Amino acid sequence: MMSSSLNGFSGIIKDSSYLTASNIIIFIISAVSYPIIGRLYSDVAFATFAIFQSLLILLQNVPNLGLNEALLLCKNSVFRNIIKPVYIFSIATILVILPFLFIINSYVINKSYNFVIALAIAIIVASLNLTFITALLRTSKFKIMSTLKVFEKSVFTLLALTFGLAKLYHFGLILGMLVSQISIQIAGLSFIRRYLKAPSGLFTLQSFVKKYRAFPKYSLPSSFIERLSSQLPILMLPTLVGNAITGQYAMAWKILAIPELLFAVSLSHTFYKRASELYRAKRNIHVLLIQTWKAQAVLGIFPLIISILFGPKLFIMVLGLNWASSGEIAQIIAISVFLSFISVPTSSVFSILGKQHYGLYFSLLLLGVRFIALFYGLEFFHFESAIWIMVLSEAIIIILYNYLSFTRVMRWQKSML
Repeated sequence: MMSSSLNGFSGIIKDSSYLTASNIIIFIISAVSYPIIGRLYSDVAFATFAIFQSLLILLQNVPNLGLNEALLLCKNSVFRNIIKPVYIFSIATILVILPFLFIINSYVINKSYNFVIALAIAIIVASLNLTFITALLRTSKFKIMSTLKVFEKSVFTLLALTFGLAKLYHFGLILGMLVSQISIQIAGLSFIRRYLKAPSGLFTLQSFVKKYRAFPKYSLPSSFIERLSSQLPILMLPTLVGNAITGQYAMAWKILAIPELLFAVSLSHTFYKRASELYRAKRNIHVLLIQTWKAQAVLGIFPLIISILFGPKLFIMVLGLNWASSGEIAQIIAISVFLSFISVPTSSVFSILGKQHYGLYFSLLLLGVRFIALFYGLEFFHFESAIWIMVLSEAIIIILYNYLSFTRVMRWQKSML
């Protein structure tokens, strides 16, 4: 049993190596481009982009009802016929999403109509991309996934720099992201075309949703709340402290999230695939879980130490004097980013075990804690104290989440004996 789990972890490393290699290339592109982007765009402009990106992250799973994870669990015969209906359904949801966004814009975000239209298009495209990437993951096309990730980042960087030099300060980053997302669909048409030609219809989608209804019922709300919780500072800070500080916070978080993008996201895809295989085969998962946590801790400890000791100096040196406050914020939030880095790859454990409601409960808890920490922290204390309260609360909850996921894995394994 244990050897199977160890082999599973070795498989994860092999599969994720392609994605990690592409993320290293992406890191190099970011390292070269961000010092320039940081000087082309102000913190206020970066705040607008961060709000756009946060709303996109929050809503991108809605059009496909959160069924991407279920695509990895279904039989091959079902998988071949379900991609097309999911695509069609995702595109059709723009009729609901666009009016909804206009309503939200009127009462909450107060951005231009161009912002809302661009966001609606980005949500649909991102949803299609999630389905597409899941199809690649299901068929182990890791080289194609890696190539597309580098292609997307290259397109975004080129356009962000071009629009910045053209002085499109408020929409340059947004347009760059939108076009780069669309480019993935165009580049991947040759692969996805075979599934779009499959003879399937509404009945196929209804049967699929019925069988995997736990995903729309639990995983989608849980994912939505989890994403809302993670993006809450970006969405709350403009109202509480203004766009300038929001931009500084967003830059700090984005820079510190680079290790997560380099390793954790890639590992999460392959962990879910390998752990699902072990689950279907009724083999031990706990060794795979522990090995993944250890590997992430080793990878993340160095960036944590550097951020705490030299955050402000590094941000000034790389991005310029205008981003000194961002370096100070990075020193505080580095702890929670580190713990999130360890936890992200294995966060799918509850979905694999069919315990999606645990994820929902923890997401609600984390959302409430972050809201209270920011709202009341900024009401009674200064900005840095509010961020400290939020970070320490997050750390406790993440540790509890991982402890519970491990105990539930052990309980399931005992039931298999």
